[in-house]
Amino acid sequence: MKTQRLREKIGEFLLEAYISDFLSEDLIYHDLGVRNTEQIKTYINNNMRHGTTSQQLGNVLSKNKKIITKASDSISRQGILSGSYDICGWNINLEGYASIYPDKFEKHLKLNELNREDILISETNLESMLV
Repeated sequence: MKTQRLREKIGEFLLEAYISDFLSEDLIYHDLGVRNTEQIKTYINNNMRHGTTSQQLGNVLSKNKKIITKASDSISRQGILSGSYDICGWNINLEGYASIYPDKFEKHLKLNELNREDILISETNLESMLV
């Protein structure tokens, strides 16, 4: 049950990220809605009572077919063992999310005054809008 709630929260977070990036002035298609693992973990730990671990979050993200790996960022850490390592960027599969959670999807669209057709546009249409 906790994993299901975690999936739902991650989906909501990534959908909100996609919509906010979509509505922003500077659109870059490949960065639209992408959030890294650390950002997702921070959101989950701030919004769920018991939070999650990095291991559990990584398992949920990698095994969920409605979430897509998009990029990897080099994150610098400071401390005794300072250095940098790659961390994955994640994005939501909008059509998959809309098919599983249609009510939540429509609620987020109404909050932002968007139509389903506006956000579920094809990649070629989006690329032509951005050029």
